[in-house]
Formats: sequence, structure tokens, C-alpha cells
Amino acid sequence: MTEIIIRSDKTTNVRDLLRSAVENELRIIRGGISRTEKELSRLEDVFGMETSRFYEEYRKGIAGDRPEHIRWAGEYETLKRLRRDRDELLEVNFQYK
Repeated sequence: MTEIIIRSDKTTNVRDLLRSAVENELRIIRGGISRTEKELSRLEDVFGMETSRFYEEYRKGIAGDRPEHIRWAGEYETLKRLRRDRDELLEVNFQYK
């Protein structure tokens, strides 16, 4: 768990600003996850393969390096990064002193 300790004379305002910033970032990340998942689904339909299988083959050099494959791999890596960021933000525990 990530813990953030804030010391401020204006604790209430700082707390509200930080919570709002985290909530806003979570909205942005969730939107990015949704868009990326839709794009991955489209690519799966186009190529007739699940993303996880494609990515495994891509990393092994089996899938090839066509521009569409590079983009597909990039979308999958983006999804993993967005999910990681979301999960880390959801674990933040604010403490105000």
C-alpha cells in the first residue's frame, strides 16, 4: 500500500485538492483502459487471435514485425501500464497531520 502523509496548515483544502487530483487521474486512466481494450478487441477480430497469445508470439519473434503487429504490441503494453497505474492509485492511503 502506498501511503501519503500530508502536513499542512490548510489540511482540508490540500486534502480535497489531492483527492480530486487522484480521482481525476483515475477517470482518465479508466477511459484509457476502456479505449485500449476496445482497440485490442478490434485487433483480435482482425487477426483472429487473442492478444495474450499474439503478444507471447511477438516477444518470441514469431509474430513478425509488420507495423500492425508493432502497434498491437504497443497497445497491449499500454494496457498493462494503465492497469498498473490504476491499481497503484487505488491503493493510495492519504493521512493528514
